[in-house]
Amino acid sequence: MRNNRARGKKTLFILCMVILEAAVLCVLVEGILRVFTPPWLAYRMNKTKITDKKVAYDSDSYAPKETRYINGRFVSLAPFLRKKFAAYEYLCTVNTDEYGGRLTALAPTAQKDTRIVFMGDSFLLGLGAQDAQTYVSLLGGRSPYRYLNLGVGGSTLVDQIFIIQARHKELGEPALYVFNFFIGNDFDELIRGFYPQKRNEGISSFVAGVNYLCYDIPIFKKSYCLQFIRAKLLVLYNACTHGQRSDCIFFITDRGNQEYLKKACDSFDAALKSLIEQSNRLRFKFIFVIVPDQHQIYPELTSVNAQYYHCKLGNIDTELPNRILREKLSARNIPYIDPLACFRAKGKNLYYHWDNHFTVKGHKEFADCIGPRLEEIISNMLAN
Repeated sequence: MRNNRARGKKTLFILCMVILEAAVLCVLVEGILRVFTPPWLAYRMNKTKITDKKVAYDSDSYAPKETRYINGRFVSLAPFLRKKFAAYEYLCTVNTDEYGGRLTALAPTAQKDTRIVFMGDSFLLGLGAQDAQTYVSLLGGRSPYRYLNLGVGGSTLVDQIFIIQARHKELGEPALYVFNFFIGNDFDELIRGFYPQKRNEGISSFVAGVNYLCYDIPIFKKSYCLQFIRAKLLVLYNACTHGQRSDCIFFITDRGNQEYLKKACDSFDAALKSLIEQSNRLRFKFIFVIVPDQHQIYPELTSVNAQYYHCKLGNIDTELPNRILREKLSARNIPYIDPLACFRAKGKNLYYHWDNHFTVKGHKEFADCIGPRLEEIISNMLAN
């Protein structure tokens, strides 16, 4: 009995010493990291400060009465819907028109019966901006035609083709659609649709738990040591899962990731083939607008996040996805607008830091970049 008690005390003592040593080590590492902070960690710590503002984060989620589905697939938001979206950096209200598209400005002299339909994801929908501040609304207010904004968060080119198939007639059989392709994740979402991957729910739950500790508990999110450990766990996780938790932009811009690039090209080719078939059958024309990711605009952001995700910066070519799109669209004589160079010249504060959507300034500058060329293409296509 005495031996058991002695062993128990010894075990407890060892456990206490281990905990004490771990605590001392964490404090030491915390101090070192605060003095000698790597650039990627400094960026992450500044980013976590944004989460100090507590809001009900509700982006891209809808109640059943706010949406319409056909055969289990989304086709539109409800007409005359009014819904607020809140994030750490903004609060905006989305109002929809009679077609379930986001309310868009209409010039007094516009031809209301000539509808130009814009298709895209939440960038097009304009989360983070009010109705009159989205780039489609800014463009619509100066166009001789009526612009319809059918953007919906999380949609892919395949989803948008389905929406056209389901709604072309009820939209008045528009002669022209404008597809807004976001470089940040549209390639990745197409790949996931054509090459579905099985998720490990156990690991995903663990990662979600770590993220909760790092970003939602005040005392933990201010710890340099914990954020450093999180980053290293992320590197380990990516090594085991082929980078599944990296930002999508570091897949599509990685020249060395030939397998991923091939899947991206094949997925886009398949979706584009379907779109061409649909356009021939329903007799409409279409244009592509390439929407840049913020890593393509700000090289310093690419550098710090490449370190964070443990990517080889020398392999990253931020213009690669645009070249892929330009080549594929040009080969089929499909009109497009690539405003990357113009948008790079527009300066800072074009994107929200945490949410990654356009700011109000970003919408204005993007509209200025694509507006003249877009009107020229639209006029030429409608005239022929």
